[in-house]
Amino acid sequence: MDTTETSADNAGIFATRKIGSLGPLLGAVAAEAQLSRQPEDAITYFFCDWPDLTVQLATDPNWDRRIQCAGMKDWISIQTIPQQKKAAVATLIQKINATVDCIGTAIAPGYDPEGKAASLVLAIATAFDGYIFSHQSFYDARGTKIIGDDSDPISLVESLPDADEFQVSDLVGEWIGIAPDGTICRYMFFANGSCLNLVESESFIRMFGMEGLKTKYAMRMNSPYWEFDAFDFEHERMKGMLFRAIFQPLGRDTFKLEGLPKHFGPRPSDFSHEAITFTRVVRHENRQ
Repeated sequence: MDTTETSADNAGIFATRKIGSLGPLLGAVAAEAQLSRQPEDAITYFFCDWPDLTVQLATDPNWDRRIQCAGMKDWISIQTIPQQKKAAVATLIQKINATVDCIGTAIAPGYDPEGKAASLVLAIATAFDGYIFSHQSFYDARGTKIIGDDSDPISLVESLPDADEFQVSDLVGEWIGIAPDGTICRYMFFANGSCLNLVESESFIRMFGMEGLKTKYAMRMNSPYWEFDAFDFEHERMKGMLFRAIFQPLGRDTFKLEGLPKHFGPRPSDFSHEAITFTRVVRHENRQ
């Protein structure tokens, strides 16, 4: 793999959660791509190759957080900020102050019409509660432009999903999230009202096995957050258990979840730093 390949587009993905193992996330959100990993001195390169597209990601443990974050805030300070954008920019600055890690991304030959590259960039930003700098603008984890060059697209994706359009049936499919401690969590929801929960940790696998937890689920569309219940667990250790959570759609392909088993306490009333944001695992068709 030639790491010097010229790209038409680049994206810096900045994270407020420490980026641990990137491979499992890439394996899920870029499942149709050929994946490879190439260490080079302190930097580790990851490549996601489709027939028409290559996304190269680079992680550098020696990244200078202080200089990078100061530079981003200085850049923002010289921009003209419209009144309607001031709240979003204030949130962006809070995230810059909380930034702990980053990934450099090169996209060749550029963002593709099918959205494979954008979906990958947004999934990583979402998983690590981050934001993006691409073209000459800052974007949030949904791909919406916050501030930047007037000629840049207002979104990294062709159309933004409205969270109000999310239906319970939209849950059907495979989802991946990363817990605050870096643990990979997966859900698979089925149309018959059942789901499978897999957590990539030694303690979970030791207790429940590689096959994960099979259960039934129910959803209630309440306000301010939906209510999610998992019940009727098949595993003997979980018989009689009720998992109660709050659920917030963030778009058709993203949701936030936080909950507790009933005997550990009541259903959360609001999200905390323990919440996990899940992103849909999208299977793209390769075009020859």
